[in-house]
Amino acid sequence: MVRFLSILPQAFSNSCFPPDLQADLESMAGMRNVQIEREIVALHRKYMADFRLFKINQLPDNVLRNIFAIVVWSRPTPDENYLRRVLTISVCRRWREVAVNDPTLWNTVWFRNSQSFELCFQMLEWTGNAPIDLRISDSQPAGGTKATVADMIGMRKRTLTPQRASVVYETSHEFLHPEDAAYLQSISSHIKNPLGYRLSSEDVQQILTRIMPKFSRIRMLIVFCKDYAVAWSVQKALSLSGYQGTSMPLERLELHREWTPGVEHYIAPANSHLEVQPLFGGRHLPSLTHLVVEGAHFDWQNSIIGNLTTFEMRLINAEHSVSLDKFRQILAASPRLERLHLDAAFATGEVSESARPIELRYLRVLLFSNILPEPLLQLCRQFTAPYLRELLLMRFMRYNYESFWTFITGRFSDIRVLALYSIDTTTHIQAFQPLIRFLDSVRKVEFLKISNFAPRSFAALFYTGDSERLHPGLGPLMEQWNAPNNLMASRPSCRPVHVEPPAIDLHPRVILPLLRILEAQNGDWDQLAKMAYFRKLAVHAPLHTLYVGQDMMKVDNVGPMRLMQMRLQYEEVRHLPPGFTTQEEVELKVRAEAELRARGIIL
Repeated sequence: MVRFLSILPQAFSNSCFPPDLQADLESMAGMRNVQIEREIVALHRKYMADFRLFKINQLPDNVLRNIFAIVVWSRPTPDENYLRRVLTISVCRRWREVAVNDPTLWNTVWFRNSQSFELCFQMLEWTGNAPIDLRISDSQPAGGTKATVADMIGMRKRTLTPQRASVVYETSHEFLHPEDAAYLQSISSHIKNPLGYRLSSEDVQQILTRIMPKFSRIRMLIVFCKDYAVAWSVQKALSLSGYQGTSMPLERLELHREWTPGVEHYIAPANSHLEVQPLFGGRHLPSLTHLVVEGAHFDWQNSIIGNLTTFEMRLINAEHSVSLDKFRQILAASPRLERLHLDAAFATGEVSESARPIELRYLRVLLFSNILPEPLLQLCRQFTAPYLRELLLMRFMRYNYESFWTFITGRFSDIRVLALYSIDTTTHIQAFQPLIRFLDSVRKVEFLKISNFAPRSFAALFYTGDSERLHPGLGPLMEQWNAPNNLMASRPSCRPVHVEPPAIDLHPRVILPLLRILEAQNGDWDQLAKMAYFRKLAVHAPLHTLYVGQDMMKVDNVGPMRLMQMRLQYEEVRHLPPGFTTQEEVELKVRAEAELRARGIIL
């Protein structure tokens, strides 16, 4: 130990520690205090572990690029990805050089407010020859992005100046690269403004003028706007690129116009001088596989569309809707179509009675929403999907959908995920029995999603598939539900009870016998509890997991007691954040595809 203390001045003479710490160590060199000696050794080891063992700037450029890519693209939101890239080039000169020379860090560009345009244009220059993923949006996403900026700046200050670790939300830019401090200041000022920024047609024209020379490298283009003129400017640019014969590797195109309830923004203004344009000027783009059109108007008849794997049409009024013949042409030219979404969009006209349905063997996800019964039936007659895995039916209200339920019964018997949002048969009671028959035909469903499910329609889940009557095991449970001390009372009797079998064993056929997982975005807690109680005690096919959406958690009477009662009926009760896909749903689809391959259907 004496030898250790004698060499302390030499050990620290080459500035291993900061000067103030080194002076303290030298002053203690002549002391023989075991506790102080142990603290010195521990302090030295901590210093070596924190600052000497990992020298990040000695890593090769390719390793540093991989680290940057993980740091940037591991964030869950575009806001955080955007800010991580700005902060990466603001640490030091070498980090900036390595990051700027990696096109894959900059080939995802998001235009959303005029203050960030210059930085976005600079990012486009840094993309080199890499494919570009472009997003133009005039809607400010919700979320705590302001806190994200402060946390990131505070994180860098804790790293650079440990003595100021308590200053977390200070927003000065003294530690940023001088060339990027102004950019981050503009971003921070925009994010602090909760009102967001609405792009004008002049803004979009400026963007399109600057990116037009790079159209030959745009791989993905997603546009969110509100004004009809903005959407038309994008359509015009796409048509112009087609007329000029520009080679485009575009794989994904989405054009969305914001819809406000009660206002038909998707209808073109009266006497508008903005004429609809054919997609890409009527030129076929073989690379395009993902097409989403919402509230935008194309000249469908003169557009050549095919080779799609995803096709979505939303909020297309009858005047600008696709014809049935053109719809069939698109389906026939897209034999590997996997997703088809039709929301308040339908095909008009008629087709020959001899026209046979088009078989879509690869179609896995089908969505119908807010379409009148007759046009909906016309659409269903144009194709078959023998290996469909997910069926989503939304906003079937106020009209009689009896013919639709009857038509699809038995046609999608292999689906594993079923979504029923805003389904109501109250005003048209004749559609109730066809709904029961449809539910009985999809016997492989394991995952059910519901939202705003009317009580009359929800009651179909308590019926039998063969007799179309209430399940005989439901009778003994009804007395408990109607008792003063029922299931959802303040102190419910949640103990399992003995349910007497019916006098005559009818062996009733259960609706959705394989159902294990229930997702409720919006609805009645009592319905969910009774559903689980019924399946556990009367059907002996208990539900395993309940996923509860954000709207369900906002209900005033949701509290610890309510959640505890639900956990007595379901093995697991989980909160599902907006936009998330559950792991069980992914596994269901993967298992279904494996079954098809095992049967030799999909090569």
